[in-house]
Amino acid sequence: MYAVRLALLLLAGACLLSTLASCRTLALTGAKMYRVEITNVANQVAREIGTDGVVSDRTYAKLKKTLDTYRTQFGKYGTFVKAEEIVKYVDEAKASPGEAFRKFQYVQSNVDYIIDMIRTEVPD
Repeated sequence: MYAVRLALLLLAGACLLSTLASCRTLALTGAKMYRVEITNVANQVAREIGTDGVVSDRTYAKLKKTLDTYRTQFGKYGTFVKAEEIVKYVDEAKASPGEAFRKFQYVQSNVDYIIDMIRTEVPD
């Protein structure tokens, strides 16, 4: 009898953990996940430019991965195009450090555009 109760308790615990682990996936999919990810990475880019004057390789890779993930579904949206321009300007800033300040100003304007437009452009 004790073994059956213990087995049921362990099974219930495993089900609870499984449910909790999948909540993020269930709550944020498709357009909502795109909005969250593109907003977060754009804010991170702006934050790094504002504090360090450069975009870290890690953030740059995260931006490129996010774009690759959502290219087929959201590639024609203005926010996606602006995010691609961020990649282009960061590449140009790395290639020509003398132009970095101007390129990062373009990046900041694109981040501002993404933040303003993401709420209305991407459907739920």
